[in-house]
Amino acid sequence: MFALARLRTGHLAIILLVAGLGVGLTAHLGAQTVVASPPAERSPSAQGHDAEFARLVKEWTTGPEFISPLVDHLPVAPGIPTPKDVLGYHVGAPQKLTRTSDIYRYYRALAAKSPRVKVTTIGKTDEGRDILIVYVGSEGNLRDLDRHRQSLGQLADPRRLTEQQALDVIAQTKPIYTLLGVSIARKPGRRRC
Repeated sequence: MFALARLRTGHLAIILLVAGLGVGLTAHLGAQTVVASPPAERSPSAQGHDAEFARLVKEWTTGPEFISPLVDHLPVAPGIPTPKDVLGYHVGAPQKLTRTSDIYRYYRALAAKSPRVKVTTIGKTDEGRDILIVYVGSEGNLRDLDRHRQSLGQLADPRRLTEQQALDVIAQTKPIYTLLGVSIARKPGRRRC
């Protein structure tokens, strides 16, 4: 047996949003895909922040111990829509929930404007709603996504590989991270136990 744990830069992230609980996912066959066209190159130092969002999120937070430097600002880039641009309000606004269809509309708007976002419909819920996977990564990683997925599939059952073959696959494959989000709230309110 051998260890398959090694992290490198240039990872991919998958955001899987499921509109309901207990939904079975089917194979990726026949999925519809939206891929962005590349915008002009931007330097990371040119990226600004949404001052209105930064001010409001601090107002909305009841105490400094409940805020993180990971969420107290919203990066903005020319040509890339913010949630407010698409939804009409800032995400996290008090007493405001976002419908899954609107979240999907925002992700599709991102994919249309950024080559670093790819949206794929992988199936439907029992109620006929889309189930999406949103891939976020570099242009190269998204271009090679299918190859990385196949390579990770080889590693899923290491009995079929020698240790050296597995190490070779690891050296050529980007890891894919999955974030899953499910919301079942129908209205904002106090939490009940």
